[in-house]
Amino acid sequence: MTEHGLVTLFLKQLSDIETPEICLEEDGELGFDWFNASNCTITASLNVSGRVSWAALLPNEKGYGHFTLPEWPQDFQHMLDVYRETTP
Repeated sequence: MTEHGLVTLFLKQLSDIETPEICLEEDGELGFDWFNASNCTITASLNVSGRVSWAALLPNEKGYGHFTLPEWPQDFQHMLDVYRETTP
């Protein structure tokens, strides 16, 4: 899968959450960051092989991990769901 295809696949999975801040990181990975007024933060990095590394800091829980697209782990989705629920 091309880099463009990987980014498209990743963003399609996120269609029901606000658009993240997107940046190119020093190591060449594409970074995605979400921050909200409830002090929730989720960050994810996507590399050219489709590996996603992520971390989340939410009011009552935190988590981190990695996966390779097209995999979409339940713990990452859970953190996105909690983030969405706490976003005003």
